Amino acid sequence: MFKNAASIVETNKDILAKSVTQWVIDNYPKRTTEYDKCTRDVRYIITAMVFCLKEGDTTAIDNISRTFFNRGVLQLKSLHVEFEAYTFLVNEIKKLIVDVEEGAENHCSLAITRLKHNLGKETEVWATNNDELYTDDRETRIKHIMYSWDDEQNIMYNMQQCQRNYNLEFQITDETANYLTWIAKNTPSKQHEAYFDVYYSTDRATIEYLYQFSWGSTHSRNPPACWRNSQMNANMYMIFVCKVPETMYNCNNDGTDQDRQGESRWENSIMSAGMAMGLVMRAANKMGFRTGPNKIKDLGPDYNNEWEKFLGIEEDVKLGNKRLFYGLGIGVPNNGRPRWESDDTELALGASNGHAITTKFNDPDFEPLTPTKKNGSPGEEKRKVKIVDIRTANKQETDPYGGVHIIPEKHEIKINTQYLRDIKVIKLKK
Repeated sequence: MFKNAASIVETNKDILAKSVTQWVIDNYPKRTTEYDKCTRDVRYIITAMVFCLKEGDTTAIDNISRTFFNRGVLQLKSLHVEFEAYTFLVNEIKKLIVDVEEGAENHCSLAITRLKHNLGKETEVWATNNDELYTDDRETRIKHIMYSWDDEQNIMYNMQQCQRNYNLEFQITDETANYLTWIAKNTPSKQHEAYFDVYYSTDRATIEYLYQFSWGSTHSRNPPACWRNSQMNANMYMIFVCKVPETMYNCNNDGTDQDRQGESRWENSIMSAGMAMGLVMRAANKMGFRTGPNKIKDLGPDYNNEWEKFLGIEEDVKLGNKRLFYGLGIGVPNNGRPRWESDDTELALGASNGHAITTKFNDPDFEPLTPTKKNGSPGEEKRKVKIVDIRTANKQETDPYGGVHIIPEKHEIKINTQYLRDIKVIKLKK
């Protein structure tokens, strides 16, 4: 917003930082002996001022304010020297940018006022960018500065909205991938047991290979039709593979170990993987990405353990030691495009999800039932589907069961976030 002023301040950053340090030496010689550290810290503040000028807000100052706190406790010894030094700094900056851009000087004053406010007295009146005046106490101020309450609410709103298309020209860096996988690995789990493994890729060919099997996003119920789960076709994809931990800390009421593959243990696994996915989603959205989680339960059609083979877990899955449950797409959304659109043009007619579906019902050796289950019960009848490309299909197409489908002109997913979600919050009585 004030790019010229920002450039001038950036160019003179070292001079400004040293001049503030010299001012402290001249006026408060006993304030510190760590003058290099003083210069470094002032340089950080000036850098934040540069960003404030560029963006026309005070976000960078709010961010730098957090570094003065440790676990919510202010680390500065005395504020009066700091505040006088900040006043000296802003006056020096104003000398450099006088008449450069209208409003730039006032914006610098606002940023320094905001910095003082963030670090200041128990109660203080301060001005926002809209010149409105507010009064709040120090506890409330720290909640917003240290813990970014408003930002956290916005992140939650973003997380609620499943992203269905991504700018696939963007490449997620190894540093970002390592950070997000670190979060996944270090999230809480019941009894601190290893209930899941994390597999991930940022490689386009790998993600597209897995994506081709991901049928299951319902287009319609009557007649039934479904799309692939386009939220997974992202810049980065993470797979949370639930597993039986090597450790055993859960016992039955008689003190014996629980069944390692019992339902209670899988409940722990799903819960742990869910917490990991949620915290990765939060971190990714806070970094500016958008996310799309999906359940990896019913892959198809004519699925033959392609994911399990690719991940190298087929035998463990067959033995009941591991299960595919959830995946998470992470990436950069396409600017100006609704999040519910997708570039995938293939639509499966005849089934509303990907469970036990088949396109091979006309093959001479077609087997109409899925394999016999582990408990000996017979398999399920496979659901027949016909896959069409909506770009070349007729306006009306008939599925294998005689259902007539109106073929959509583009791939759009129905969204529910505009509806009220009736989750009640109830305070218990004393």
